Amino acid sequence: MAGKPVNAMPVLVIEDDRNQASLISTFIEEHYDAYTTVAGSCYSARELLKTDVFELIILDYQLPDCSGLEMLREITVVDDHPLVIMVTGQGSEWTAVDSFKYGAESYVIKGPDMSLMLSEALDKSMKMIALRKGSQLLEETRDSLQSSKEMWRSLIETSPVGILMSDLQGNILTVSPATAELHGYENGDELLGMNAFDLIAPEDRERTHENSHETLETSLLKNEECIFLKKDGSTFPGLLSAGLIRDKSGDPYAIMAVTIDITEKKNADNEIRQISRQLIKEQEEARVRLAADLHDEISQSLSVLKMNLSSMQLKDSTEIKEMEESRAILGKTMDNIRSICYELRPPELETLGLKTALGDYLEDFSGKTGIAVNFECDSAIDVPDDTAIQLFRVVQESLKNVEKHAETNSAAVSLHACEGNILLTLEDHGRGFETSGENKHKFGLWEMRERMLMVGGELAIDSRVGEGTLIRAKVPSFRSRQAPGIFQALFPPGITI
Repeated sequence: MAGKPVNAMPVLVIEDDRNQASLISTFIEEHYDAYTTVAGSCYSARELLKTDVFELIILDYQLPDCSGLEMLREITVVDDHPLVIMVTGQGSEWTAVDSFKYGAESYVIKGPDMSLMLSEALDKSMKMIALRKGSQLLEETRDSLQSSKEMWRSLIETSPVGILMSDLQGNILTVSPATAELHGYENGDELLGMNAFDLIAPEDRERTHENSHETLETSLLKNEECIFLKKDGSTFPGLLSAGLIRDKSGDPYAIMAVTIDITEKKNADNEIRQISRQLIKEQEEARVRLAADLHDEISQSLSVLKMNLSSMQLKDSTEIKEMEESRAILGKTMDNIRSICYELRPPELETLGLKTALGDYLEDFSGKTGIAVNFECDSAIDVPDDTAIQLFRVVQESLKNVEKHAETNSAAVSLHACEGNILLTLEDHGRGFETSGENKHKFGLWEMRERMLMVGGELAIDSRVGEGTLIRAKVPSFRSRQAPGIFQALFPPGITI
């Protein structure tokens, strides 16, 4: 018995004559990509057929424990049975007829011409086996395709999100029921033949066209937010993801798009934003009240106490020393209160403007932390009061982060007017940080963005680990009509703490 090469065809030779079996096996393995197994009786053949799979059987007509025809009937009664070539040394027309009657593929007579006849029979059988394999593969492919179609249909029909397939020009080929529902249509048939871009609101249509070109280049578009259009003309916000579908040759022929309605998320985000803005507003109002209380109550009382201490005449040296220590502690306490009031809300914001307030704050920050801050500002920059406080808070928060995390001894702040906007930049060359993941949700960064949104502006943060951080804020420079600021009433010119 020969070895079993990988992918070679398994052939069973049922022949009781060992020499004859060896000749047949050697001939097959030398001329075909096959390996052979020999059985010398019907019994051993039956045992092999129970455990092994053969694609071709060479069957001797006469065997010691049964006839070849009997064995042939047992083999061919099974579905998808191996092909059988009957071999006999006592050939007759009736033997051949019976062999073909019970399912033999070919009939070979032993003798001088056996090699030629066996070769012809084997060639014929090999072709039949190849055709059979091809038919099986085709059937399996058809079954697989049918299964894929059913899976695809099930996915389309049951998907809770909108699924749409279009050609490369955007003409709709298939839609899910969820897509029709999202866009206010009774069923998907109404959408067939329409262009997918007609489902995008006019204000986002051009941008979506550009994104479709990106999809053709990169094969993928993920979670692009845009405004979608309904049948009745109303709109809803959604996330659009799209992927390119390619044929077997790798050429694109369709685009698959998935739409998710994010109306509820948007509403929730708006509610959170309104709450956060209210908290920021109340925080500023609380700072105003606290600064006023510190100024009106504690600071004034301390000032009176300091004057009283200065007017007292003490002769005892011990008492004089204690008095001087008390005056020093009192002076330091008053300085701390001034600093706290300034942190809460610098009076210069509404009396002298943002440029002066920032200059004083940055000078004080550098003195306390040892971090040198280079400050550049247009000489005649005009910043509305409501915008000034938000920009001031962004500078405060950014420099606190520099002090805590940047591990640097220098930073830069600039404030300029440009084309109707006020541009604020803050830069350091310290540690930097990852702007993705959890860091982008840190309260300080989130609050800075919210403060800019409150005054119609925007904020961008660019940071790389080991390279530092650059923060850019841009707000409109128009001045809204405002009543006199509360700090102008609390801290009129000439009053300081």
